[in-house]
Amino acid sequence: MKTFLLHTLGCKVNAYESEAVKEILLKNGYCEAKNDDNVDLVIVNTCAVTAMAEHKSRQKISSLHNKYPEAIIAVMGCSSQLHKDVIKDIDGVDILMGNNQHSHLLKNIEQYFETQKQIIDVDKNTREREYQKLDITSFDDHIRANIKIADGCDNFCSYCIIPYIRGKFRSRDEAEILCEAQNLIKNGYKELILTGIDSASYGEDNHASFNGLLKKLVKLPGLERLSISSIEASQIDDDFIAIFKENPVIARHLHIPLQSGSETVLKRMNRKYDKEDFLAKMEKLYQADNDVFLACDVICGFPGETDEEFTETEEFIKKCHFSFLHVFPYSVREGTLAAKMKNQVPASVKKERVRKLLSLSNELYQRYQDKMNGKMMHFLFESYDQKKKLYHGLSEYFLPLDIKSDKNIINQILYLEYRK
Repeated sequence: MKTFLLHTLGCKVNAYESEAVKEILLKNGYCEAKNDDNVDLVIVNTCAVTAMAEHKSRQKISSLHNKYPEAIIAVMGCSSQLHKDVIKDIDGVDILMGNNQHSHLLKNIEQYFETQKQIIDVDKNTREREYQKLDITSFDDHIRANIKIADGCDNFCSYCIIPYIRGKFRSRDEAEILCEAQNLIKNGYKELILTGIDSASYGEDNHASFNGLLKKLVKLPGLERLSISSIEASQIDDDFIAIFKENPVIARHLHIPLQSGSETVLKRMNRKYDKEDFLAKMEKLYQADNDVFLACDVICGFPGETDEEFTETEEFIKKCHFSFLHVFPYSVREGTLAAKMKNQVPASVKKERVRKLLSLSNELYQRYQDKMNGKMMHFLFESYDQKKKLYHGLSEYFLPLDIKSDKNIINQILYLEYRK
């Protein structure tokens, strides 16, 4: 029986696709390697969202080849799609696949075993793709599971390479999503996480809708928590807010990309909203649940960003009821409009702006923790610290709690008082 190791970099979509690949291998006689002594196949699912993510992907390929020199190395994912000519020449790469060929892996492995010749399986016309059918029945986490509901993106933000490598936006069949969700619930998963490159655009291409899908999912028997990995402010309407307010099974934390709080920077980024509209949406969410945990992405040092525009972003963030910020320095992505823009911001300036926003994020999070301290909420316990003898859980408000327990409470939801 051949053994494999699977290493995943990047987003929840990659994590889902890796899980689907694992299930394909397990169903066809492969098994996961339990030690370092006997590994026949190493699979690396790469990321290309930033230059750093690509660097880490290449580093991981090389380190795994050095560790398992006799194993077949199969590389897939976004970095493979974007820079196949670079990845294929990394020492040890035997099979190279793009980010829409996951279902080809078994065929490619078997072909390599026969021919011992490098296989390159990367489609060129990424924009004209059909939705790649993959499914899962379990997830590595064993507590919560990602469900991929869409792929691709049509937003073309000027800094982002993903629409060019993930292809046009395409929705998954609704019946398949509901069936997979039911199977995961039946297999013991308490929390399901809806994910996709632009997941809340679900249904724009197949006469369905994201809100309609939510209404069906929240009614599934046995579902205890439904999380939304990310949603754009432009996709938050009154119907969504009503669904969110009326269905406590939907997690009380939302990740809403902002990217900039400067109107002029947003226009250069080709974002699909203005500040007034964004703030109005955040106010409505806060009115629906004034304890809601709102997190956002912010990019520092976008081309041409002045000190005044950065200050504008700082001040705007303070108005939006955010509890946490995911802060990134702008990363040049060749092939995007932003890469050609003049007035690229020096790295030292980007670093300082990141530092300032991370400090602001800490303030916002501390303030949120203080506000929530002593409140009752539902904690899903996901791990046990053997040294500290503590169980670790996360609430529907994305707040952590560590407790002692005489019995095993992994994968249980307990209604407890939050203590920071």
